[in-house]
Amino acid sequence: MRRYASGDDYKQSSDPRLKDLGRQIEHEYATFRDGYHTPKHPVILAHGLLGFDELHLAGDLLPGVHYWRGITEALTSHGTEVFTTSVPPSASIEQRATELSNEIYKKARGRSVNVIA
Repeated sequence: MRRYASGDDYKQSSDPRLKDLGRQIEHEYATFRDGYHTPKHPVILAHGLLGFDELHLAGDLLPGVHYWRGITEALTSHGTEVFTTSVPPSASIEQRATELSNEIYKKARGRSVNVIA
């Protein structure tokens, strides 16, 4: 059951899209909307310290592990333009920021962007 906030009073409700996903978290901000607006600007996904774009643990023997697994697909399925970036995982802050800036510049081509880091 989900709680939907309406001022100080809460209503119990069940979202049928979540029934097969296991235990549900009850929180006034943990709600799904029926629809979302596509962002006006492209979304840049920027990993954090020790992050990666795609990690290959066994070369070509196993498929790679994607840092943003499922997120890119979820956003693009609703028409959002998404770019992923890859910066050195453990370089200095200055080096990582410079590389991130360069990647955003190349991929966005001067457009405004939304950065998720």
